[in-house]
Amino acid sequence: MTAISIRFLAGRYHATGWDHHANEGVPEWPPSPWRFLRALVAASYRMVERPERAQLESLLGALQSPPSYCLPPVHTAHTRHYLPTADKTKLVVDSFVAVGSGAGEKGGEIVVSWPTVQLSAAQRALLVRLLEHVSYLGRAESWVECAVLDESPAAPDARPLADAESCMHEARLLGPMPESDYRSWRAGWAASPRPSGVAALPDSLLGLLEFETLRLHAERWSGMPGTRWLRYGFAADPFRPAEPRRSVAGRKTWPTVARYAVHSSVLPAFGDAITIGERMRQALLAHSRGGAGISHPAFLGRDEHGMPMQGNRHAYFLPEDADSDGRIDHILIWCREGFDARARQALQSVTRLWGADGHDLWLALIALGGATDHGTQPGIRRDGASAACGRSRIWRSATPFVPPRHPKLRGGVWTDQPTQQVAALLEREGLPGAEVRLLPDSRDQAGELRWSRFRRRRQRGGGARGVDAGLGFELRFATPVVGPIVIGYGAHFGLGRFEAME
Repeated sequence: MTAISIRFLAGRYHATGWDHHANEGVPEWPPSPWRFLRALVAASYRMVERPERAQLESLLGALQSPPSYCLPPVHTAHTRHYLPTADKTKLVVDSFVAVGSGAGEKGGEIVVSWPTVQLSAAQRALLVRLLEHVSYLGRAESWVECAVLDESPAAPDARPLADAESCMHEARLLGPMPESDYRSWRAGWAASPRPSGVAALPDSLLGLLEFETLRLHAERWSGMPGTRWLRYGFAADPFRPAEPRRSVAGRKTWPTVARYAVHSSVLPAFGDAITIGERMRQALLAHSRGGAGISHPAFLGRDEHGMPMQGNRHAYFLPEDADSDGRIDHILIWCREGFDARARQALQSVTRLWGADGHDLWLALIALGGATDHGTQPGIRRDGASAACGRSRIWRSATPFVPPRHPKLRGGVWTDQPTQQVAALLEREGLPGAEVRLLPDSRDQAGELRWSRFRRRRQRGGGARGVDAGLGFELRFATPVVGPIVIGYGAHFGLGRFEAME
């Protein structure tokens, strides 16, 4: 037995079947034997010390029989690109197969096996070296990581079918002709008249795999010489999406965090965070309206009966200043309940916010997943990650906390002081007890905004609000906690947000 694993690092396989045009939108699945053998030959050209031709031919000959496949769940998808040309815009459809449950997941791996093939030690060593130089399969964006397996794989999901055999789910894949069949066919082709300029065909499988596409077109071949179509049968429909991950209670686990990059000729000041948070909510309310004209509960804050959602289960709209230059460059949307399919569609459709003074904001959705997927650890700045979703013992205010209640003097003792309100709100959020320390009227780093420079009142809507003050705090927990942590008046629109610190 010989088996290799192919892991699709980006969770995508981009390749068009040999009998289809790219714009037909019919991706090849699984990767054909012919494509894999060509990848091995291409890898040999990238090696510093290229293998001897006889060694490579020996390995290819051993692997020319049709393999079996162990396949993960997949489904088809595509992107559309409108490319400008001299006289018109040209539509290009890029179809691909979404493999497993996403980029980097173990489920994005397939196993290709030859049950009856036993490689020699030299052949196996060469295969290992070649696979180290196979960085993609299909088009260049189909990044892969390949390895030879030591153990026998599980029962295959796809296997070659005999001529008289049928199967409910079938596909045809391109593979090499058996050596005897090719020799017979090549002899007949060589004896027949052919147009001038058509060179002789290679006499080996390696030569056929090196057959250049330019030559294929120049000599007007209708198909790749030396190949045949192989019928494959699947144990189940191969195009089935991966099962959604579930929580302990069995409910679907939806994404809880969406993050946008913000672009504009003039980015809004970070002090206007609450205003931008409100605009973001208005955009999502408009994009999530259903057939009855009612916006999605996650963005509206009301359930299907029109009642206010309790427990802060609706979305937070949190502008961010990721590079600390005083300008809003990201917007984080967070919802404890998660975003269902309708909410996700709305999130993906928002690309623009109307701005003041003619400076519109253009949005690019760069992250959609769980908070732990898109957070960063203290002291580590990772591209695309948010400190609001980090994990740390120490958290500091990124935007000012506005107390929702007024302090009161009762029996000569002041209650509902801002520090007490922070502690009570953390407890209400289900967070462990923390040491709460009031910070000066500025953020710790020199040159950053003073809390008093932030807008601290919503332009529309209400909400419990105490003193007209913006305060900053440092929270110290006994054990690390995972964000986001957002509390106080205007928390759903960007105020009272904390960031993970060292």
